Order: sequence, then C-alpha cells, then structure tokens
Amino acid sequence: MTCPFCQKNFVYHSQFKTHLLRHEDVKPYVCTLCDKPFYTAAELKSHQLVHSDFKQFCCGLCGKWFKSKAGVKLHFKICPDNPGFANLTRHVTVHTGQKQYKCQVCDKVFSHSGHLNRHMSVHTGDRPFTCSVCKKSFSQKDHLNSHKQYVHGNRRPRHYRP
Repeated sequence: MTCPFCQKNFVYHSQFKTHLLRHEDVKPYVCTLCDKPFYTAAELKSHQLVHSDFKQFCCGLCGKWFKSKAGVKLHFKICPDNPGFANLTRHVTVHTGQKQYKCQVCDKVFSHSGHLNRHMSVHTGDRPFTCSVCKKSFSQKDHLNSHKQYVHGNRRPRHYRP
C-alpha cells in the first residue's frame, strides 16, 4: 500500500491506516486526565506517564530514575557519569565564550587547559619540535608540519604569489 499524500509504502494495512491519520490530522486517542489528543494508543500510553510518579527507567551510569525511555535517553547525553560528558562540557564553552584558564604571566585567558599549556611556550621559549631537514625548531607540532610542507615540500601557502 502506498500513501497517496507522500508516497510512503506500507506492508501492513494497520500501519497504513495509522499513517493516514497524520495526514488527515485525526487524533482519536484522548487522555482522560488532560484532554490531549494522540494519533495512536501507544502515544497515549506513553503520554500518561507524565501524570504518574512511577519511574521505571534507570540510568545505568548514575542510577537516576525516569518516567520514560525517552527521558533516560536524553539524560544519558548529559549525565555527569557519562565518559562523553567531559567532551560536552568542553564543547559548551564554544557557545558561551567562557574562558576559565588564565595565563599567570600575561593574563591572557583560554577556554581549554590544553590551549593554555600550548601558550606557555611563548614565555618559556620551549621549542621541542625540530625539523629533521634543516634543524629549525618550533613550539608547536602543527607549526613544524606547516614548515615542512611549505619550505621543504612543494606546497605553497594560500596567500603565496610568485
């Protein structure tokens, strides 16, 4: 069966009928507690959890309980016990502009500790990355790599004009 509105195909007639309700905006299932309508009985059943204090889904990382599977899935992304949460916390600084790492020498601030550590070579003069061809040294590995490409390779900087 093919939907006449969007050409989506269905194997089961029951799925086809439920799908058509969405195009016709018919919501036959209504919550008896708040009168909110739904397309399917499953959507209504899921919604009814908001009116209950029963929490049956548990975060496997921190043990916090939730009313719905969707709730625990959303929580998992921001759970402090999630190993990926540190990356999220770090990423948020991109949007907030928060810079909490301050150089004690020149008062310049950075959003990440690694950026501050890399900056410190400006003050220490440390240049641990040495070119194997000409022995010139650099404070950052990416500077060494660029040097090798543009000086010893056959690539030229984008702004280069012969």
